[in-house]
Amino acid sequence: MKTTLTITSLTILILNIILNATSQPKVEMSEVYEIPLASNQASSLPADYQSLLPAGFRTPEKLPAKISDPLLLTAWVYLYNLSEPITIYNGQTTSGRELAEYARTQRVPIQWGSDDICRGNSCSVRPTCPDAACVAKFKNNKTITIYLSQRYQENSTEMLRNLAGSMAHELYHHTLPFGPVKTSLYEEYWAYYIGGSISKASWATFDGYNPLQAACLTQWFSDHSWKGLNDHDLYPFTLTGVTVDLASQTCTIP
Repeated sequence: MKTTLTITSLTILILNIILNATSQPKVEMSEVYEIPLASNQASSLPADYQSLLPAGFRTPEKLPAKISDPLLLTAWVYLYNLSEPITIYNGQTTSGRELAEYARTQRVPIQWGSDDICRGNSCSVRPTCPDAACVAKFKNNKTITIYLSQRYQENSTEMLRNLAGSMAHELYHHTLPFGPVKTSLYEEYWAYYIGGSISKASWATFDGYNPLQAACLTQWFSDHSWKGLNDHDLYPFTLTGVTVDLASQTCTIP
């Protein structure tokens, strides 16, 4: 009798594990690269990295525990000092400081990528839900690492600004602004907008492009020669509170 009860309990446990596993959100596997990262709390910036910061920028007492590289940490400090609001979709705002504090309080690991990690670009893994039911019950209990491109490793004030912009771009994605859904062109647009605002990128022009007009959204990526995004949906299915123009076939830039 005891043996029968033991086998039955084990069977129920196995069934529960299988059911739980099949109900979890999917992950965009093309960007799954997890590397252990030291979790020691950084206490200060080396003097030669402090000199990369603009005059008047200060290093806060609380630094992120999950950023150990001194240049990446300096880029985080750069972000922290940018408290000016950046207006994004539907009247919402963010800022460099807000994203920096998110990285610190959420203990987001940030480290360098490589040619094998992110194909030399900046990226991070993200969970994805296929439907609203999955989104409603989603709980993010995974440690998701952000990887930044090694092309930003030059120790100069100008490159530090570009590195901070890329960090802001990836942190915005990391917040899952539209929930745990597949990355859309709409989300990418705002990630580039935030990153460009931080880095003061001369290559990125946003004036006249209305991202709520599908023709303008696709035109922005075409005009900026961004490729490899053909598999992205135009808009996340979780987008609410705005009106999207899918009918217009052309984008008129003033």
